[in-house]
Amino acid sequence: MTPFDKRTISSAQYKAPLEQYNFSHLRVRSLLALATLLVATLLLLGIVIWQVAENEQSILWKIFPLIAVCFVIITVYASFMLNRMFTMAKKLQYSASSLIESEGVFRTLFEDSATPALIIARGMFVDANSAALNILECHDKSQLIGLSPQRISPHVQPDGKLSSAKIESLLAAALAGKSLLFEWCHRKFDGTDLHVEVLFSPIQLHGHPVLHVTWRDITLHKRLETQFQNIFACSPFGILVFASVDEDLVLENINPAAQRILHLDTAMIGRTVDGNEPHLLDDDILQRLRAIALSGEAWHTDHFRRETVHGTHDYSLHAFALSHKTVALTLYDTTQQHYLTEELEQRLRYEKALSLISHALLVQRLDDPLSEILHILLDAAHAGRVYIFLNFEDPHDGLCTGQTHEACAPEVTPEINNPLLRHIPYSDPMIARWRTELEQGRPILGLTETFPDEEREILEAQGIRSLLVIPLMRGSEWMGFIGFDDVLTQRQWDAISLRLLHTGAELIGAYFERKYSEGKIHNLAFFDPLTKLPNRRLLVDRLQHALASSERHNVFGGLIFIDLDHFKKINDTYGHQTGDLYLQSIAQRLLVTVRKSDTVARMGGDEFVILLEDLHHESSNAVTGAELIAENVLDIIKQPFLLGDNEYAGSASVGVTLFRGFDDGVEELLRRADSAMYRAKGFGRSAIRFYDPAMQAAQDERITMENQLRMAIRNNELRLFYQVQMDSAHRPVGAEALLRWVHPEHGMILPGSFISLAEETGLIVPIGQWVLEEACQQIKLWEATAWGQHLPLAINVSARQFRQSDFVDQLKSVLVRTGANPCCLKLELTETLVINDVSNAIAKMHQLKQIGIGFSMDDFGTGYSSLSYLRQLPLDQLKIDRSFICDMLVKPSDAVIVQTIIAMAKSLELEVIAEGVETEEQRELLSGFGCTLFQGYLFSRPLPLGEFEVLLRHSPW
Repeated sequence: MTPFDKRTISSAQYKAPLEQYNFSHLRVRSLLALATLLVATLLLLGIVIWQVAENEQSILWKIFPLIAVCFVIITVYASFMLNRMFTMAKKLQYSASSLIESEGVFRTLFEDSATPALIIARGMFVDANSAALNILECHDKSQLIGLSPQRISPHVQPDGKLSSAKIESLLAAALAGKSLLFEWCHRKFDGTDLHVEVLFSPIQLHGHPVLHVTWRDITLHKRLETQFQNIFACSPFGILVFASVDEDLVLENINPAAQRILHLDTAMIGRTVDGNEPHLLDDDILQRLRAIALSGEAWHTDHFRRETVHGTHDYSLHAFALSHKTVALTLYDTTQQHYLTEELEQRLRYEKALSLISHALLVQRLDDPLSEILHILLDAAHAGRVYIFLNFEDPHDGLCTGQTHEACAPEVTPEINNPLLRHIPYSDPMIARWRTELEQGRPILGLTETFPDEEREILEAQGIRSLLVIPLMRGSEWMGFIGFDDVLTQRQWDAISLRLLHTGAELIGAYFERKYSEGKIHNLAFFDPLTKLPNRRLLVDRLQHALASSERHNVFGGLIFIDLDHFKKINDTYGHQTGDLYLQSIAQRLLVTVRKSDTVARMGGDEFVILLEDLHHESSNAVTGAELIAENVLDIIKQPFLLGDNEYAGSASVGVTLFRGFDDGVEELLRRADSAMYRAKGFGRSAIRFYDPAMQAAQDERITMENQLRMAIRNNELRLFYQVQMDSAHRPVGAEALLRWVHPEHGMILPGSFISLAEETGLIVPIGQWVLEEACQQIKLWEATAWGQHLPLAINVSARQFRQSDFVDQLKSVLVRTGANPCCLKLELTETLVINDVSNAIAKMHQLKQIGIGFSMDDFGTGYSSLSYLRQLPLDQLKIDRSFICDMLVKPSDAVIVQTIIAMAKSLELEVIAEGVETEEQRELLSGFGCTLFQGYLFSRPLPLGEFEVLLRHSPW
């Protein structure tokens, strides 16, 4: 125990010196005073008795008064000394109690402080609070106590000075009574560096001079400072930093690129600059910099030209305020870019706008990004005004349109508040022609003078000299248009502008489609007043969107047509009010039966329809899913209802039909579902029937496949194939294990044909466990090879397997049993798996991350793609879905999405890998976007184990 560890000193030990003083020193002094008084008294009495015995008339009687006075003086002195000693004892006791209390408060503040604090005595640490131990990654205080500061510091500090010599001088200065504030680099117990701001405060503790030390962690600040210095030094852009001092500009810093561009050296730093300074800036630029330093505004120009010793050069300048009275100027020599044509500049401008639009829609995900998007398009198109008109139905005028958003150039008067533009029927002669063109997906464009007379007169009255109108489509539905007006020039809209602005319109249409699916835009939605369910009109609208989605994603959807049996008897027996109550109860039960993505609608009377979306890619599995929901519907309708004072158990006839794409149309699908419902009524009611008898065969086929899959697990018919993952240098950096079913009759079956069935039946859990065992065993075997000892192997984990409560324990058990290196195992999870239970997923991922397992987000971009959860997940990698890779060469929107995903991954410091890379053109485009990891047929197909090992063992990579 050190004298500074007051936690181990009892209160009795603090009071011991005080008690010893009270009952030792005080006792001795009291006895001495009393003894003196007693001796004097005895002496006086002895003299008196002796004199009386000798002679009653002796001189004693004469001096007796003097003796009595002396006796009184001695007595008074003794009393005064005793009183003084008791007073001193009380003061000492009070002072000691105050000292104990103040040191107790110091101990509490020291220990409970969130600021790292330590005590240094005799040149070494003698105490530290929990915050200091935590920041040092020290789990036991005894590891730190007794160490000198240089023992937990690197040999040399960042300024190049030896840690030992520097700390000795600092300690000496602080112990001399001077508080010191300085920066220091310590070495944590885990071996990493810790940069702190240190405060040395000399104090007295138990009578000893010590140093009270506090730290402030500045590690991140130092890292960012280093990164900024590297960027400043390595940037290809010239960067100059000026300070405004008494209306003059003083050059504070200049990077190497600026020195090279302006032919300057560091001798200019610290000097006042003006327009006459050689190779620097003219008065106009300097005046702008002075204004920016005071106002904080930014300024940019691409047209700055000056004469240098090497001829005429053009520069792009950008100035912005770093702080009050400090401004930065970046400049880039654009002389070599003058050979670029106006067409290329225009393309780049539009592509930048599309990138910003994609960022606003996919990354920022603002509640209403349209205002920002329109300003982006306004700048890109160099238009005078950009606006959006959305269609709506009016009971009297039919289909109408109205302006909802607008962005204008400074010299153009806004029209957003013009009431005449909020309600324009398409029967109006002004835009009657527009409806025909826009409904067909054709734009309306040209000079105003070329438009029909009625249209030209109105456009010219508004000062519009040229016009471009592009239809906005939500899926396959025309929903309005976006317009671009030019009020300054007679502009001919070229093919590049038309194509890229059409892409911008598609992105806006996609935004409306997403908002519509989320329920935030439903201006066309209408509901049944009794049950509050969507009515036939909204059902038809949603079915059209479902058909578009089914066509786009090649997935089955379904319609369940429900007719309540004997509903007329309820109305006739209990009255229409009871019948209405029954319908409302049915609606509520249906809503809790279906999935969130499904729609329950009331067609009228006693008929309900359930729209099922995204059932499955395979018809057999789609049939199974639809039948399961239909059976649940029958079950909940058969459960007794309490209608007022009466209990009623109902039933229903249910017809089901499936769809995929636009082949059949909305009305035909409703007719088929209705026909299947009547077929169910014909079989005695309270039954389910599918429209197409062939679908019953598909259901039988599904049952057969389920039984065969169970046998496949028992008979070891499953195999793992391996597909290599490459970097930009065509070097293998990993592999993915892909499941195959070797059927004894049908041969090789790909997972797309049976995985969904396995998930629905629960067979995915034992299959996933088998994949995990096989992968870990293979990792262990590859450790003995030169090419495979550090090769990461990725496996897919299903949602059902991952959500098992003991999944983490099972995985750890497999790793222990096989001896596989966890660092070579990577789990690929889907966005849907994570988003359905974010907190549980994060907890499990962190547990596995602690033992070295990596994580990749599979099929990224097809799900929610929300930054709010990506920042929380301990991911290592994002895998771009193959659907974007396949079409990015022909669909600019897919390319923009891919580029955005790669940029977002870099901002989150995640690896990004593209799957489905099949051509060199795709790889080159991805490389240009910054993607460095690839997987696909361009490098290798999924191979059996033997062929895969031969590929890696004998390939030239």
